[in-house]
Amino acid sequence: MSARHFHLFCWLWIGLQGFTDSARAQPASIHRLRNQAERLYDLGRYDEATRYYQQAYQLSRTRQQPELSITLLVDLSSMDYLAGNYQAGISRCLQGLDMLKKTPVADSTAFKVHSSLGELYRQLNDYTSSAHFFEKADRMIEKHPQLNREITDYVIYHYSNQAMLHESAGRFSVSQVLALKALQLARDFHIKSEVAIICNVLAGQYEAVGNFAGALALRREGIRNYSLVDLQLARMYSGIGWNLLSQQHYPAALRYLQMSYRLYTRLTERDSSQNDTRMVVNLYNHLGLCYWEIGREKEAELYLNKAVSTYTLKYGGKGRILATSWLVKGKIKMAQGQPETGMTFWQRALASVLKPSFLLDKLGNPPTDQVLDEKLAVEVLFLKGNQLTRQERWEDALQTYRRAIDVFHQARKHLGVLEDKLYLSETVLPLYQQAQEAAYQLYRQNRTESAFGMAFTLLEQGRATSFQDFYAEATLKPQYLPAEQLRLDQEIRQELSSVRAQLLDNPTPEHQRSLLARERDRLHQHYLLLRQWEQKYPDYYYSKYLTQPVTVQQVQARLPETAAYITYNYSHGKLHAFALTHQRSSWKTIPVDSLTLFRTLDTLRSSLRRHPGISQYTGTPFALQAFEWFIAPLLSEIESKESWVVNTGGVLDGLPIDVFETGRAVNDYIGFQHTIRYVYTATSLGGTSHSPGGISADDVLAIAPFNRDLQPTISDHFGYETLSASGGEFANLSTRQLMSEQATRPNFLNAQKNHSIWFLSTHAHLDSEEPMHSYIAFYPNDTTRKHRLYAHEISQMNLRHVRLVALSACEGGNGKLYRSEGMMSLARAFAYAGCPTTISTLWNAHDRTSAFLVRRTYAYLQEGDSPATALRKARTDFFKLEWSRPYNHPYFWAHFVVIGANEPLYQPGFRWPQPDHWVMTGSCAALLIAGVLLFLRYNSFWR
Repeated sequence: MSARHFHLFCWLWIGLQGFTDSARAQPASIHRLRNQAERLYDLGRYDEATRYYQQAYQLSRTRQQPELSITLLVDLSSMDYLAGNYQAGISRCLQGLDMLKKTPVADSTAFKVHSSLGELYRQLNDYTSSAHFFEKADRMIEKHPQLNREITDYVIYHYSNQAMLHESAGRFSVSQVLALKALQLARDFHIKSEVAIICNVLAGQYEAVGNFAGALALRREGIRNYSLVDLQLARMYSGIGWNLLSQQHYPAALRYLQMSYRLYTRLTERDSSQNDTRMVVNLYNHLGLCYWEIGREKEAELYLNKAVSTYTLKYGGKGRILATSWLVKGKIKMAQGQPETGMTFWQRALASVLKPSFLLDKLGNPPTDQVLDEKLAVEVLFLKGNQLTRQERWEDALQTYRRAIDVFHQARKHLGVLEDKLYLSETVLPLYQQAQEAAYQLYRQNRTESAFGMAFTLLEQGRATSFQDFYAEATLKPQYLPAEQLRLDQEIRQELSSVRAQLLDNPTPEHQRSLLARERDRLHQHYLLLRQWEQKYPDYYYSKYLTQPVTVQQVQARLPETAAYITYNYSHGKLHAFALTHQRSSWKTIPVDSLTLFRTLDTLRSSLRRHPGISQYTGTPFALQAFEWFIAPLLSEIESKESWVVNTGGVLDGLPIDVFETGRAVNDYIGFQHTIRYVYTATSLGGTSHSPGGISADDVLAIAPFNRDLQPTISDHFGYETLSASGGEFANLSTRQLMSEQATRPNFLNAQKNHSIWFLSTHAHLDSEEPMHSYIAFYPNDTTRKHRLYAHEISQMNLRHVRLVALSACEGGNGKLYRSEGMMSLARAFAYAGCPTTISTLWNAHDRTSAFLVRRTYAYLQEGDSPATALRKARTDFFKLEWSRPYNHPYFWAHFVVIGANEPLYQPGFRWPQPDHWVMTGSCAALLIAGVLLFLRYNSFWR
């Protein structure tokens, strides 16, 4: 996009900043030559300017002035940059780099060489080399922070260019951090023109993640702050046009794009050396797309053809901008009913983003390791697959979709931030849906095991991808990385969490600015650490690429004879239900329109989550229908299995299938016939490294901050209700208990390190928009928010020592639904941190019934039952109680679910003495001793 490419004048200008003190002391002839070069540049006479720079450079070499020579090499590389001769610019900077190794120079000179190399390699789409040199320059700033003051403009553009590199790689979090660092520097030093330029760069980051409104505001702010009439202004107009085009405001978009083109034409006609090929090709692409969207196909093809010819004449046949031209041309040909030509153009788009040495077949798909731009390659392969699907070439379509998925996973491995992984996974969800449809059609044709296996693997491969990454990395890091690196990683993560928690605590404006700067610094620091691992510990880096998607055979091998794995997917008006047991597998497809399906499920959810008061349960008709859709088709495979492991697949998230009713009797809930637990992905079926047993009473930590009334001022401020029964949950547990004012956040964080089982009976808050801002509440000593433990903090804790967290809190297992990832909740945060099993709640927990279910569940855990079995038995006990009759509504008992692993915590039959048993035992012992003493005294008296 034109607004994301840097203003070439700025790039040259920063390369031509004044001499260092040592340079000014050099002979006047070199000084005069360089000044003349700058004057000619200002007049737009670039060829002449280059000659003067070259003469100055030769003279500096003759007079053996290495630092000035290096500076002039950077100047000359800037001229190469202007002319689009990036490889020549790289050669000059590499020559300067070689001179740096032999001659000590000013820090600013070394920084400029490395940053220049980063930008030149970025223009050649060489991500690895570009990142390498940018990161070396980053470390120089970290080591010599005075560079921010000495060469402010250069540092600003360094961050800005690096931001655009990360944007192209999908590292949107890092990209925004760097753009914001550049913007803050420009504002701190009151460089108004740079503020305008960086606003447009940052707008590009916002647009990349779909925040077009925020991007448009930034672009307009940029224009308001920019006073020159030059190519940068033309880029700003083009950027607004692209933004409006992306929001489908076509007339307004066309107006801004035409303004940009007219200004560009006027400037280049006046001075041909002002030509910026990449900018004008981007502009041609945008105009072509806009004309196509408004139905003016001739104008669209005219501008797209100009884009292709202009780019290839200057740069050849490789590059993302060229690929975009071919991509849009292919779409137009498809719309015109010319599929063969359209496919040819898409192949050319693919070829444009492959390594130069690779030759693509006429209709072939490239190997993943030959792709230079994963995002665009995935888009093209997706379009190809769709066309093959329309032609009912199911096998070819499926192979194309699978290659796109492979490329997507290659791109995902580069990402280190959860938000980036989630965004990328959401963008490719249609790809997985189309691949599933192709797999289904192929399975219908031949009914082979291989077609079934391919469909199942595709389904699991697209599930909870970020969780799979966390799961794999938690295993791989201790194997490949030194303890010191792991400690540093944990420190940065925890500091980031601390800063973000403070940002949520209503800081003052000044403190907020300070916290945001710290957050940006730590995010950048963490990115540099991850890159360092890639370079220093290649075994760890490459092992991440060796993880393979789970297969049917692997899942079956992990299932005991008594268990079934059930998972679902919905697309194209069909509910796909899969069931796997130790020896058999089944795939059923149920036609149901989306409106009927999701309306039924939403009504059932509402009937479960609403406190019924004295009303009767109204969810039965919907629970019966859900059973017919989700369970009945699979009954022949799963009914005989005592244990069901369920992956809700984005269809049933937040809805326990325990409440589905068979209809064979009144309230015949399947949760009372089968032990049910839930998993995010089949990759977690392997269990944990822990063995049953080895747990003592000291291993259990119980927290109940609100079992007594709070101070009125604090209670009124937060609205926390007293959970009077929460203390009763732990009345008979042999545990370390933190109650009321003892249950503070600091006390919990200090205590948790020594306990492997946690019972938390407290309040929690769900943030449905920002799930990582959800929190668990501890005892508040004041009206600040320091008593909250946020989900993002939990996710960064090291909980590998924890075996079970039982969270009796409002909606602890509920959260924001990411269709590709599943429910992002407090329970998911514990899983990210390494806890294998959570018992959590899906809606506001009822105080008294929750207390009973927790007590009974723990009692059965002590007897050697697995968490899911213990919860099921506790529910059965609940319905045997006389006082439970008014609570015969799923609202009161179905809110608890077991998520994750299901290994027993205790040896069967073993039970730690309860506190009241200790009291009785001690009392009996005391009475016995007293009796013996009295007996001895009595006998002694008579003797």
